[in-house]
Amino acid sequence: MDAEKFSKIAKALSDPKRTQIVELVSCESLCACDLLGYFAMTQPSLSHHLKILKDADLLNVSKEGTWHHYSLNKSTLEDFQERTKEIVSGIIDCSCYEIVNGSSNCATKKQVEQMEVDL
Repeated sequence: MDAEKFSKIAKALSDPKRTQIVELVSCESLCACDLLGYFAMTQPSLSHHLKILKDADLLNVSKEGTWHHYSLNKSTLEDFQERTKEIVSGIIDCSCYEIVNGSSNCATKKQVEQMEVDL
């Protein structure tokens, strides 16, 4: 997962209402009218939050008649979780090198140290 997608997901989840929406649809698929019952907000406000979550690829949307049903895109959230774990645990030894040098190839910490010596 690249930094742009990671940031987009983090931003989408930074709002408490959107986090609650994600929690609700993680249990079952819900239509917007069902989701409205959980919040003191207008339908346009809910639509705005749903659009942000959908644009971050956190929601799957299926249309059944006139209703849109929202469910959690678990693979996106799992990728986000995995990337977060990698960053926090230091598994990605090459992140700093990639950011500084714009490289898309990952290097081990030892390789990065050797590159620094060579520079």
